[in-house]
Amino acid sequence: MRQPKDRITITINREVLERIDAVCEARGQARSPVIERMLANQVREEEEFVKATEHPLERLIMESLSKSPVLIATIAKLIGEKLDPAEHAEFLKEQADRGRERVQKRKASKNKRVAGETG
Repeated sequence: MRQPKDRITITINREVLERIDAVCEARGQARSPVIERMLANQVREEEEFVKATEHPLERLIMESLSKSPVLIATIAKLIGEKLDPAEHAEFLKEQADRGRERVQKRKASKNKRVAGETG
């Protein structure tokens, strides 16, 4: 049985949309299934990243890396990747910030539950 799908509207950079359209044309598929597959793959990666940054040590490492674009560029060069250090550092910083926010929300939620149980 097919899963029901929700219809959404998004705003997307024209260059990204042109790249998606090129993939769709090469695969002979419509945008929706291609974008859905791309998003599903990216969501998996984001979920893994979120899970990894929940550990305090790993979060500290990510935060440290985000403060050193030169180190990131060096690592990328060692593994043969071309990378804009400023863009990558900003991405890492945003991810670390999101991780901290999630931890704070969890703590606040736990504190509310504990206060409700004792109140």
